[in-house]
Amino acid sequence: MRSRALRGREVEANGGLVYVAELSTGAKAPHRLTGERCRTLTGKDLRDCVDLQLPMWDRGHSFVGATGAGSCLHVDQAWWSNIAKNFLGYKLVALWGPDETPAVVSKHKGELFRKPLSEEQRDALLTASGIALLGPGDVASFSGGLPHITMVVGDQLNVTAYESVVNWNPHNAELLLRGASRPAEWKGIMKLGPWHGLLDDIADVVLRAGAVSPPSLPPLSPAELLLQAAFRQVLLRSPRCARRLGHGEGDLDSDSSRSASSESIGDEKENEKTGAAKKRKMKRTKQKRDAAADKGGHFPEVAAEICSAREHMSAKRSRLS
Repeated sequence: MRSRALRGREVEANGGLVYVAELSTGAKAPHRLTGERCRTLTGKDLRDCVDLQLPMWDRGHSFVGATGAGSCLHVDQAWWSNIAKNFLGYKLVALWGPDETPAVVSKHKGELFRKPLSEEQRDALLTASGIALLGPGDVASFSGGLPHITMVVGDQLNVTAYESVVNWNPHNAELLLRGASRPAEWKGIMKLGPWHGLLDDIADVVLRAGAVSPPSLPPLSPAELLLQAAFRQVLLRSPRCARRLGHGEGDLDSDSSRSASSESIGDEKENEKTGAAKKRKMKRTKQKRDAAADKGGHFPEVAAEICSAREHMSAKRSRLS
């Protein structure tokens, strides 16, 4: 924080604007509501207001800046969804849709949109799918896999905090994997270690969701079971997730080739380095994970996944009663 403040002072002395991005604490500390160890500056997030378990819900970071400051046109390092919570001041957010993405990225990637706008930037804003002005207390959600910009406006200091989310919709799982398949030379792609950690965390949530429904949550509806099963099927296209979920590579469907491409950031090289020790460890844990996640065996069809989940949940409830 101190080094950022010193750099900001130098920028201001040269007539520049300061935008403190991805601000968090220096070390993890217990959250005041849940006790989980995290670096967030916010005391309460949207995830604390809803009784819902999602594959991924990260508390995220905070952004602070004065008028004219903001984020350049970009897509996020991972293609998840963002939840913006605007606490103080005003901020403009612009988002482009899939059809406009190739043109706006090729012409304006990395550009700051602030006054005075160039003629090309004005034309680009006219093609945006949505432009919103966030005021104090406003909350907005949008896909990080689409090009977007932010700009602080008005005389007040702006403070916005973001959460990152992946819900149970299988299309969001597909988008997350597709985002990792971008060419390695692209800037801003999540590094290999954090990406693998993200996949592992999501796969673990899917395992727990298939094993038992938390007592604090109501039973899942057939539609929710369908979404979870479809989400799981998409994850199986990732060799890493397939191993985590207890499926051998031979069990993957024809879409696994696209998944291997989506992990071109290094998963194949990592597989070569794991060696016999890791294979033996995965073999020992495979039966335990299978028993916890999909008791009836490996089902290629979503309908079979739903039946297995229902039977397993019924058995759990009868044992608890």
